[in-house]
Amino acid sequence: MPATLPTALGAGISLALKRLEDKSIQCVKPDKINVASKVNLVAFDITGTLTELGLDVLGCREMKD
Repeated sequence: MPATLPTALGAGISLALKRLEDKSIQCVKPDKINVASKVNLVAFDITGTLTELGLDVLGCREMKD
């Protein structure tokens, strides 16, 4: 592993956190940002807990800035 890799990953996380903060998005697990990559869909159920491993999307609403 290159010696500068942890520093580069840390800088990337800091930049991502700032961009999320600018859009009023809270990140509760910043260490997962590098794993998340690009998110195409975020789904929430009514209770706030997903109870199945699979998820069928029945509808969507586009959210704009």
